Amino acid sequence: MERYRFNIIKDEIQFENFSRDFVKLLYPAFTFQLYGKKGQSQFGIDGHSTSGDIYFQSKHKSKETIKDQIIIEEINNELNKAKTKMQESCQNRECKYLFFSTHKQSAVIQDEAKKLSSEKIIVEYWGWETIESYLNDFYNKDNRDFFSKYYPEIAKNLDSFIPKQLSIKSSSQTTGFIGRENELKKIDSILKTNKTLLINGIGGIGKSSLANHYVTQNKDSYDYYGLFDDISSMISDLKLILNLKSEIEPDILKEAIVALRKLNGRKLFVIDNILDINSINILLSLKDYGFTLLLTSRETIDTIECFELSVMSLDDAKNLFNSIYKIEDTLLEQILNYLDNHTFFIEKIAKTLSNKDSLTPEKILEYFQNGEFSKIKMNRKESFKKLLDELFTIDGLENEEILALKQISIFPSAFILFRDLKLILQKEDETDFEDMLNYLSEKGWLIKYNDGSFKGYKLHQINKEYLFSSHTPSFEDIKIPLTFYNLILQHSVEIEVSLDHKNRLIFFESLYKFLKVLNIYNQEVFIFFQRIGNVYLHLGNINLSLEVFHRALEISNEINDLHKMHTAEVYSSLGEIYRRLGDYANAMKYMEESILISEQYLDENSLALAGQYSNRGHLYKTFGQIDKSFEYFSKALKIMELYESNPKESFVYKGIAEAYQIKQQYDKALDFFKKALNSRKKFFKDDNPLIAQSYNDLGFIYAKMDQREKALPFYIEAMNRYEITLGEEHIDTASVYNNLGELYRYTKKYSKAYPLIKKAMNIREIQQGAYALDTAMSYNTMGVYNADIGEYNESIEYLTKSFNILNATLGPNHIYTIQTQENIHYTHSLMIQNNIKKIGRNDACSCGSGKKYKKCCGIN
Repeated sequence: MERYRFNIIKDEIQFENFSRDFVKLLYPAFTFQLYGKKGQSQFGIDGHSTSGDIYFQSKHKSKETIKDQIIIEEINNELNKAKTKMQESCQNRECKYLFFSTHKQSAVIQDEAKKLSSEKIIVEYWGWETIESYLNDFYNKDNRDFFSKYYPEIAKNLDSFIPKQLSIKSSSQTTGFIGRENELKKIDSILKTNKTLLINGIGGIGKSSLANHYVTQNKDSYDYYGLFDDISSMISDLKLILNLKSEIEPDILKEAIVALRKLNGRKLFVIDNILDINSINILLSLKDYGFTLLLTSRETIDTIECFELSVMSLDDAKNLFNSIYKIEDTLLEQILNYLDNHTFFIEKIAKTLSNKDSLTPEKILEYFQNGEFSKIKMNRKESFKKLLDELFTIDGLENEEILALKQISIFPSAFILFRDLKLILQKEDETDFEDMLNYLSEKGWLIKYNDGSFKGYKLHQINKEYLFSSHTPSFEDIKIPLTFYNLILQHSVEIEVSLDHKNRLIFFESLYKFLKVLNIYNQEVFIFFQRIGNVYLHLGNINLSLEVFHRALEISNEINDLHKMHTAEVYSSLGEIYRRLGDYANAMKYMEESILISEQYLDENSLALAGQYSNRGHLYKTFGQIDKSFEYFSKALKIMELYESNPKESFVYKGIAEAYQIKQQYDKALDFFKKALNSRKKFFKDDNPLIAQSYNDLGFIYAKMDQREKALPFYIEAMNRYEITLGEEHIDTASVYNNLGELYRYTKKYSKAYPLIKKAMNIREIQQGAYALDTAMSYNTMGVYNADIGEYNESIEYLTKSFNILNATLGPNHIYTIQTQENIHYTHSLMIQNNIKKIGRNDACSCGSGKKYKKCCGIN
């Protein structure tokens, strides 16, 4: 493209006016005015924007021999004069100070000007070569008045002039772009080879910003470029800029193609939001005439190579968020994880937090967790629901396709195997279902992944939010996957079922959250809640299990035709959870409700009723009412003896063993622990965690009997089994960590003891809470460990925490409370002995008498 030489403005006053009009071209959104008159006291400012915090100073230089250092000193002097006025006007906002000069462009002056910048004032030097370069960029019909005023002869050529920028929209308008460096490099590499590329991805992922930024980075390498919002805007822009005569869009496009082919040099067109495939086929012919075409669309186009734009990397997402609103890193990762690093909503969430003092990151997370994403408001009239509706639409999709999206929306936003989707949604025609998922991927609704060994699909979290807010699935929509989950969890009371489906936990939790938000109350939902409650309990997530069972109880009270025994089972589960947490009152309340219903609806010799009696026995045993616990264990065994041997009797044997252990009748406890293990080996597979539990119990009782050489192998076996089946973070695994750590402590293997004791304590604090019984036992173990190694203050701190919990939950007369109190007294005695050893006979006595120790407390 032709470049013009623009002569330097000769007159000082005219250069000041020129600078004002030139800065208007640089910042068309702002209004500029001169500041006083040349020659008067202008405080280093010739002009400024009325609202944009932009200030400029113009200096006309007629001599070409002026040294750079003189200009540098002048910039510094003028800036110092201007600072006070700028700071008063900007009121602590960031502002710009532009120094325009007819002097030559100089890298040295530019660098020195940058050094004068501060946190709130950005200083820029504009020499004449830089100004001239921008004049060439601005040389078009829109700026005719400017060029007619200062360069009337050159302005005459505007009617026949074709500008470098062939679009109305300018890439310089894209600001605040962060990250995507790898993506930009890949796009550039592909375009250098193929000359045509389609950036494909879901709505709001950042396709437009990436394409715009590519133009910003590369436009100087091209003779002509254009940046268009879509095909229609491209046609209207080209009609104006190329002065085309046609009036109908198809004819304008054809005329534009002819004109564009005549342009010499390298050309770059970026066209956003491609929908009209026919128009694209015409544009592709430009590739043979020196054009590079970068397109964006939510859909794929078979004839064009696609670059699938994924979500931002975590680091890029953090940088983008923090550039707008800074928050603590852990909290930020939780927000980004929920948003699945979606570019558009990262910006919107950050800007909303920045603009609203009443909204906090914690409140944002609460909205997410309660399924209220769409209710977040940016301002009085803009909600996130409105943004979602503007970003997405299901228009054009068939009912079957919409149903599939609604069903998939109840799953987590993660890649799901095709075979799993087919199974869960009960699709018989595999080919038709796959075709439909592929079509939804091509339309930008689903993200497809296929590496040969893994073929799956994912619905992005933001797409899910749109469907939830604007096309909420009904119960009938999700009945098929709900029925499937209820079927596979039919025997969820058995721990093996929970282990078989632990990889589906994120699916259960996603559906649970959805059903919770919708408040659907029916028998199918009740059954699902009850069954996943069992799963969460088996897998150690006590708090979530507690929440789910309470939801199930709430639903059961609303369903008239639900059999009462279902409610009794929920009461029993709640009682067991509260027992584990050390909440005696609630544990007793729910277990009593369960037994009352069971005794009313079950035969007096029912095995189910025996199970209820066994649970009641465990409750009394936990809280130190040993005689009552034996009473209920005996009632349970009496019923069980009427039947052939069954796995439930192992729980009774274990309860009796623990009751004897509390009474310190260790031989009897050992016998019943062995009976429990033998029963479990008879009914369960060898890798069942209940067998690991029995090994842990045997290790514990042998340790109590001072047979630690026998205890150790049982603990090791239990730990290995738990880690394989339940994982290292499970509360049952924590139990064996605590016990094994205590054994190592007792044998003075402190380097082995500490990490196990610490790990058990951390797991219990997270999974059960800081005030649970098991956590109190960990505090006791940690306290005794610290006493052993001479850290008495820490020991007292942990032991006191343990005592307070045990005293509040079990009472002062329970053996565990008494033992912890004894540990506190023992540690205090160690502290006193340690202090006495440090006092010499001739030292002042620590009692404060003022006498020497040998003549006071040390006299005896």
